Amino acid sequence: MALVLFILLAPVLLLAQGGRRQHQMQKQNRERIEAHRVAFLTDKLDLSADEAEKFWPVFNAHKEQVEAEQKAFREAHDFEPEDIEAMSEDEAWQFLEAQMAHEQKMLDYRNSFTKELKDILPPQKILMLMDAERDFKMELMRWVSDRRGPGPGGPNR
Repeated sequence: MALVLFILLAPVLLLAQGGRRQHQMQKQNRERIEAHRVAFLTDKLDLSADEAEKFWPVFNAHKEQVEAEQKAFREAHDFEPEDIEAMSEDEAWQFLEAQMAHEQKMLDYRNSFTKELKDILPPQKILMLMDAERDFKMELMRWVSDRRGPGPGGPNR
């Protein structure tokens, strides 16, 4: 009986352990990416110690606010592209209005963030931040693309 129970539970236990391992690897990757972001932006903006001390808490709070809004929007409006064709006109208009409201929130967050930065960084560095954020995203996309290999989805997909 114990052997049968073990045989039945072994795959479940292995999947759970694999899930934990994958979650741990994802967490480590996020931590490495964030460490690289800090180094990348600090270097690009040439932040002084005083600027960095004031900048990073504001930057991180802004990033968390934006990520929370993006996650909430994705969860509330999770559908596949083919679902769009099946939407009624009313549903499509509701989604368009929600999309515009989301984009307005993102713009409002950016405006608030920029106003907060005025007391921390000169305007030139705020402009440099916008470019540096875009450059970092491009570098990150290249890195992900290089890891996946040639073609859409990678070599074995």
